[in-house]
Amino acid sequence: MELTQLYYFYVASQYEHITKAAKTLNVAQPALTQAIRRLEEELGVSLFDRKGRGIVLNPYGKVAAAHLEVVFGQLQTMKEELERLSGNQSNTIRLNILAASLLMTEILIAYKKKCPECVFQLMQNETDQECDICISTVANADDISVSSVQEYRDVFQENIYLAVPAQSPYATRKSISLTEVADADFISLAGSKPLRSICDQYCQQAGFTPNIIFESDSPSTVHDLISAGLGVGFWPAYSWGDFSKKELVLLPIDSPNCQRSLILTCSNRNASLLVQDFYQFTYHYMKNLEHIV
Repeated sequence: MELTQLYYFYVASQYEHITKAAKTLNVAQPALTQAIRRLEEELGVSLFDRKGRGIVLNPYGKVAAAHLEVVFGQLQTMKEELERLSGNQSNTIRLNILAASLLMTEILIAYKKKCPECVFQLMQNETDQECDICISTVANADDISVSSVQEYRDVFQENIYLAVPAQSPYATRKSISLTEVADADFISLAGSKPLRSICDQYCQQAGFTPNIIFESDSPSTVHDLISAGLGVGFWPAYSWGDFSKKELVLLPIDSPNCQRSLILTCSNRNASLLVQDFYQFTYHYMKNLEHIV
């Protein structure tokens, strides 16, 4: 059996119509019919029954089509895997988002308008080594590990504010020290989030462990609970977007110096032109925000 014969039969089985299948395959109808007939001769069974002027799969054909669906599905998976490994997926960008997910969502939407044909494969995996671009965070730029010669990166600084309810006695302040809210109730990101770990470190520097009464994976939930007057919380300057309204106030923190580094990394200096273009787009988007705030 030839792979071409099997594929011709498989496409015909999807349509159960020789004319439509031949058009999809871009072959002449007689050539398609002959290929299926030769396959039937090799298998020793017919695969289609005539129904009026059309064809339908018979029980033998249904069994053959079910097996080929698995086979051609695996072949497609193999093709995609090989393309991924060889870097030939010219329209695909593999993006590992370990921080600033809301900001990256904004960037993806903006870039998709610029380049509709691009495809994003998103992941959140600290151990993944096969992404094209990664966004991550650390408290201090000095904590950034030495990069591989195969990658390049840019680092953006982001201040971290204290978000307080508009009705809080702190709301009229120009700035605040963390020691002043040592006894306050905190609304926080979940403990597994890198930003949570960074903010906990700053509380430790200020001499206390925050009394966290609610934690969530969602920045919008953190915003809503603080706005409702249930507590205070940390708020990155630009990577969470502009959630602040009248019911919430962002205060600069005098001490300690609460800041984090956002790290944009491209894992391959020989990345595709699309990956390089998206990297530059993201760089300028973030650099503009860094300067505005």
